[in-house]
Amino acid sequence: MVKFLASCCELVRHPNPVGPRERDGVVLLHGLMGHSILMRPIRSRLARLGYRVRNWSYWSLPYAIETHANRLRDDVLDWWHSADLDRIHFVGHSMGGIIIRSLLGNAMLPVESMERVGNVVQLVPPNHGSPIATRVYRRGIKFRALRDLADTEGSFVTALPDPSADFCMGILAASRDRIVPLANTPLQQATDYRVIPAGHTTILFRRSTVRLVGHFVQHGSFGG
Repeated sequence: MVKFLASCCELVRHPNPVGPRERDGVVLLHGLMGHSILMRPIRSRLARLGYRVRNWSYWSLPYAIETHANRLRDDVLDWWHSADLDRIHFVGHSMGGIIIRSLLGNAMLPVESMERVGNVVQLVPPNHGSPIATRVYRRGIKFRALRDLADTEGSFVTALPDPSADFCMGILAASRDRIVPLANTPLQQATDYRVIPAGHTTILFRRSTVRLVGHFVQHGSFGG
């Protein structure tokens, strides 16, 4: 079913996917306790493909995911208009992928902007929470981001609605991830899903990851 959705997404949304991309932007988001430098391999790949790339950074621990999503919305809308972009794609690692979901699933963008959202890639996303976040929070490390990412019923991420807009979403999970179990990564909205032999952070530096992200942003699928 996932392969069928991926092929449909590629054909319907991208009938002519190859060509100049200078009017398309891509926003990259690192994960919890991460840094934008971790996204540089992916940034370099997308820049070589002709995209205008914004490597978005944020102070992850103290603030709620919704707070980050609000700031991301303001920055995205400002970039959209100032750079005169046709579309903006999104790539998020771990918590970065949840911030993207919050932005797109909570109707934070105007309707006309939602219609111009491009492709979305989540890397090792805790779409159903992280048991590590739950455990650390319960042991007294009371950062808001950890509470939001808990794998308990009613946490921010487990209650987050799926995006309803018509765009392609791909998920890359990691087979050796000790932070986000494979079972916690899928999402019904996803149109393509792959598992990479890597860990939670090392997935960012795998050549296959960089290649697959570039392909998805371009074509709306991870390919054959």
